Amino acid sequence: QALENENFGLLPAPVYARGFLRTYARYLGLEPASLLPLFPVGYVEEPDLQPWPKVKTPRTWPSSGLLAGAVVGVLILIVVLLYSLGGQGE
Repeated sequence: QALENENFGLLPAPVYARGFLRTYARYLGLEPASLLPLFPVGYVEEPDLQPWPKVKTPRTWPSSGLLAGAVVGVLILIVVLLYSLGGQGE
């Protein structure tokens, strides 16, 4: 309805609105290429996009998975050593 009533403010960004126009023209049996030049290009004010500010990321410790694996490995090694040393006295 927004296309038929030329209420372009209700339409999304121009690229989507042109897609709607193409689809609607095909639905009506019209040639989309003949209608697209008639469609107002600047009906919506394009947002002024600014780049994201660069953020310095602090240095971090190694990933938690690697650290957890190392801790588990050391604990297993300690248990094995204690078990083997404790079994020699018997």
